[in-house]
Amino acid sequence: MGIIPPCNHTSLSIENATEDRCEECGVKIYGTAFTCYSCKVWKHISCADKLNRDLPLEITHPLHLQHRLQLQWDYSEDFICDKCLYISTGYRYECSSCDFNLDLKCASSVSGQLPKDQEPLRSKDGKKKTIFHHSHGHVLSFFKYRKVCSDKIPGTLSHSLHPKHPLRLTFAINIDKCNVCSENSDYSSPVFVCEMCSC
Repeated sequence: MGIIPPCNHTSLSIENATEDRCEECGVKIYGTAFTCYSCKVWKHISCADKLNRDLPLEITHPLHLQHRLQLQWDYSEDFICDKCLYISTGYRYECSSCDFNLDLKCASSVSGQLPKDQEPLRSKDGKKKTIFHHSHGHVLSFFKYRKVCSDKIPGTLSHSLHPKHPLRLTFAINIDKCNVCSENSDYSSPVFVCEMCSC
C-alpha cells in the first residue's frame, strides 16, 4: 500500500526540503518530505507512512455512537474538533451527516467526556486563532453559525478594535453596520457587542 497523499493533487517527494512544519507532527522539516505546492502541505515521509499504516478508514467513537466516523483528509479548510474544540486542519474522523469532527488525537481517545471550561478557537500550538470575517477579510466582528455549533463559540471575547471592554455574543439586536468594515448587518445574525458602550 502506498503512502496516503496529503491532498487530492499530485504529491511530490522532495529532497532537502527546509519548508515549514510537518502537518502531522508539527516539527520543522529537514530532508526528504512529501509536499503539495497547490495546498502548501508538507509532511515528513515517516509521518505520512505511519498514518498510512495506523489509521483505519472507519471508527466508532463513544462521543458519536449514532454513526461510524469516516477518515477524511482535507487541507483546504480548517475544522473545529468536537471534543477538544481546537481548530485543526488535515486528517480527521468525520460524520458528514451530523457535521461531527474529531482530530486524530481525540479520535484515538476512548473517553466519552467533553472538556469543561476549555477555551475554544485555539490552534493546536495553544495560540489563539485569529478569525477573519468570511466575506470581507477583516478580523471577526460578527458572523453566522448553526445552532448545533453554538457551544463552540465563546460567549465573550476581546477585540483589538475595542480594547476597553469585552464583547458579548448576543441575539435580537438591531445593528445597522459592522463597526469594522461598515457593511450592512443581517438582523437575524448573532453579533458581538459591547454592553458598556452600547456599540
